[in-house]
Amino acid sequence: MILSRNAIGLCWAALLIGCAHGEVELQEQRDVCSDPAGACAHADYPGVATYAAYAAVMSAMPEALQLDLAYKALFDDGLAEIESSSGRKLKFEGGKVIWMGSVAILVAPASNSGSSPDTSGSLGIFYLKPLGENFEVLRRFPFAIDGSLTGRPPEWEISETIANVPVIISTTSEVSPGPNCTITTLTEIWPVAEGRMVSFRSTFDNIGGAPNRDTSHSIKGKIANVRKNISFDVVFMGTRTFSHHYRRERERYVRSSTGAAEELPECQ
Repeated sequence: MILSRNAIGLCWAALLIGCAHGEVELQEQRDVCSDPAGACAHADYPGVATYAAYAAVMSAMPEALQLDLAYKALFDDGLAEIESSSGRKLKFEGGKVIWMGSVAILVAPASNSGSSPDTSGSLGIFYLKPLGENFEVLRRFPFAIDGSLTGRPPEWEISETIANVPVIISTTSEVSPGPNCTITTLTEIWPVAEGRMVSFRSTFDNIGGAPNRDTSHSIKGKIANVRKNISFDVVFMGTRTFSHHYRRERERYVRSSTGAAEELPECQ
């Protein structure tokens, strides 16, 4: 899901005071929640200041306890499993809780054990609000970022240096009978949804499988030279060395087309 920054601002207070339970359309939120202190107030839910106090308590808890409470809120049966209508069955385990204001966000990896033709794992993103010393679920995106087709979640980390909000850097394997190839994706975490910014091929390795030395390569890209919220480079090193430059355009990063840039070999 990709939302505009205006939509994010409109939804921020709405999420905190309970106006956006379930999958409420943004237009409805705009109509009802434009005055969070008035129309959105609900007798059953505390105000924004109270949520801030809850968040201060819960964000100071040990990380392991925050994780346990997040799973308790999401999976009351204790199984930590979600199955799609197509039979894709995900088992979540571990992850990390990060905070944006008074909203807690669980980033959780999942392996796939279902019978669906889509065998990929996943990295789920779940939005929670503190209520006392527990969490209440706001929004669920269990299939937010795909993993590999072997059923595993993607490799992932959270960066605070690429944008003004946390960014998930996830890497998955390309489908290939021969070379080892990977794709890296950058996903911003916003207060109410995730925003996919860019994907790029990041690894090619056919050492040992190439017919001759001239076509044998091991090349891996790494994000470097980051200018926060402006640009970064992907520097490729190994049997060949080159770089690609990406610059920010609104909610996405796009690769610069200036100059003659080398490419990774095709993964086939």
